[in-house]
Amino acid sequence: RGAIVCSRMVPRDVALVVNALQRRMGEGRDSEGHCGLFIRKLLNRHLEGGPLKCEDYNAQNIALVVHGISKFGVQLSECPVVTSRLCHLLPEMDAQQLVMVAPAVCGTDAVTPELGAAHRAVLERCVEIADSLTSQGVSILFNCLAKDISLSSPEAWQAVAKLCGRMA
Repeated sequence: RGAIVCSRMVPRDVALVVNALQRRMGEGRDSEGHCGLFIRKLLNRHLEGGPLKCEDYNAQNIALVVHGISKFGVQLSECPVVTSRLCHLLPEMDAQQLVMVAPAVCGTDAVTPELGAAHRAVLERCVEIADSLTSQGVSILFNCLAKDISLSSPEAWQAVAKLCGRMA
C-alpha cells in the first residue's frame, strides 16, 4: 500500500514527508529504523529515476529533500540525480535554502563530477548572497567551508573572504 501512496506523491509531498520523518527521527521516535528505510525507498522511487522526475523539483523542495536525507546519513554521492538537480537550482537558491544544503554538499569529498559541480555552485552562491545571510547563516556556512572545502581554488578563498567580512 505504501508503494501506491508513494507513486502518487508530488514533489512538495515528498519534501514534506522527508522533513517530517527527519523530525520524527530527531525526536527519538524511530527506534526500529523504519524512517531510514522509508527514506531510501522514497529516494529510489522518486528522485533517482522513479515516476516523478527530479526535474519537477524547485529550489525549496530540493533544499528540504537534501537537508532531510543528509540528516538520515544518506550521502549525496549516492544520489547523482538529486545532486545534479541541486547544482542546477543552486544559482536561484535564497540564503535559507543555501544554509540548508551546504552542510550536505560540503560534508563530503567531491568524489563524483556532480558533487564537484555542487561544491563550486555552493561557493559561487555563497559569494553572491553573503550580504543577505543572517549571523547564524554566516556561522553555518563558515563552518562548512572551514571544515570541508579545499582552499586551493580562488572560489573557495573568495567565499571565505566574503564570510569573514560579514563576521567582522
